[in-house]
Amino acid sequence: MTANRQDGSTKPRLLWQVSDDRLTEIIRGPASEAGALATELRDLRSRTDHPETSGWRRRVLYFAAPLRPTEDDMAAMRDIEVFKGGPPHGERERKSYDIAVLRCSLRANLNLAQSGLLELRRAFPDTTFIAPWIASVLSGEDDRDPAQREAGLVDACAVVERCDGIVLWGSRLSDGMRREMEHGVRSRDLFEVYNMVGRRWQLALTDTRGMGFADWYSREAACHHAGL
Repeated sequence: MTANRQDGSTKPRLLWQVSDDRLTEIIRGPASEAGALATELRDLRSRTDHPETSGWRRRVLYFAAPLRPTEDDMAAMRDIEVFKGGPPHGERERKSYDIAVLRCSLRANLNLAQSGLLELRRAFPDTTFIAPWIASVLSGEDDRDPAQREAGLVDACAVVERCDGIVLWGSRLSDGMRREMEHGVRSRDLFEVYNMVGRRWQLALTDTRGMGFADWYSREAACHHAGL
């Protein structure tokens, strides 16, 4: 799609290349002119075959990873140097010790999720991976509080249903991840589920060979089923 410019040349015009002055003229001008631009922009969005507008079809995938620590997570945390020896004597000190173990375990899971998200973004720059729940936790949301956790899952599901699919990442499939996945499958007819739970998938990211994410995942899934 081309648009005549004031200098007489014709060149594909992207949505963000409509000048502020031009938008002001349209807003102040006849309604028919505003309607014409709306039609023009809508047509431009639909022209996914145009090399400068193909980004409108960019795949957006929700990144889900376990956050709430399990007993095994916390047992492993107690084995590190700072927590060795067990809780100190006294009920108050023991409670503080348990809270510290829980917080550090949660932070460790969050760090693993952030690392996984970064790996995917670097390996597949043509796909958008999002994890808004990470920002929520970093901004102070307390996953240990049932009310805040439920509110966070409701927000997460609202985002999931607007994505093309979900990537399940980490060492296990948590209850929250399962809920997000099932919500996405129920909400959309074509919803992509990429199950990357397990260390094998993370190691496979070292060999993407410049492939797109969907093609790479299909290759790795086929190798896994073939026992390779």
